[in-house]
Formats: sequence, C-alpha cells, structure tokens
Amino acid sequence: MKCFNGQRIIKALLCGLLLSLAAGCSESPEQAYYRMVAAAKMGHKEAFLEGFTPDSRKLIEALLELSELYSLRQRDPYRLLVHTDVIETERAEPERVPGQQELREVALLTVQVGRSRRKIKMVKFDRSWKIDAFELESFWEDRSNFRF
Repeated sequence: MKCFNGQRIIKALLCGLLLSLAAGCSESPEQAYYRMVAAAKMGHKEAFLEGFTPDSRKLIEALLELSELYSLRQRDPYRLLVHTDVIETERAEPERVPGQQELREVALLTVQVGRSRRKIKMVKFDRSWKIDAFELESFWEDRSNFRF
C-alpha cells in the first residue's frame, strides 16, 4: 500500500487556489509575479510556466529541462527570475506588439533577493500580466536593467 505525501496534497491545493483566484479577477503585475514565485518555490512547474507568454513559455520550459538534465542550476530560469520581494513597480509607456499595430501595457518590476536586485519586464497579454522571455532578454542586454 502506498502512502500519500501530505505536503504534496497541500501544495497542489495551494496551487489550485492560487490559479483559481488569479482566473477570477484582474491581477496587478506584482500579484502575477508573486504567483509565479510561489509556484516556483513549491515546485509547481506548470503554474510557473503560466506566467509566460505562449512563445516564451516553450523557451523557458526547454531551458528548465536542459538545466535539470545538465545540472546547470546557477543559470536556470528559476534562479534568474525568482526573487522574493518586489521593491518597486513602474508602468512604462505602452509598446507596440511586434509585427502588429496594437499597443500593450508594460510594467517594470524591481525585484530583490538578499542584496541582489534586478528589473523584470512584464507585458499585458490576454488580460493577464506575463513575462515575454524574448523581450526580457533584449531588456536585460542593457546590463543596468539586469542587476544593480
């Protein structure tokens, strides 16, 4: 007879609660980010990946698999994106969606863990705040946005 792990059940229930709350109301960029952080810390990969645009979700999923396969924990997406505190949020000017005429909202979050700070760029995608990994990479090319 197999015993059930109570922690797993609690984690699954918490993730389900977080996802249902997020679906029922409009989240702020901070709430969307904290939802991703909670999912990552609980080891709920699918809930973490929900925080990305569909195209970048595929990229992040592949990077997570590669980092697990080759034990590259220092450079995995969890390590780069999951910080514990949002220090500041600023709304940037709306930007054009690449290849389209429509504008979308942009928020810049300054996040911190310990003494390490960095900026996370989030975009409004289908009424939810998400990280577009491709845009974030370009945003981080300016090293002042990556770590300060």
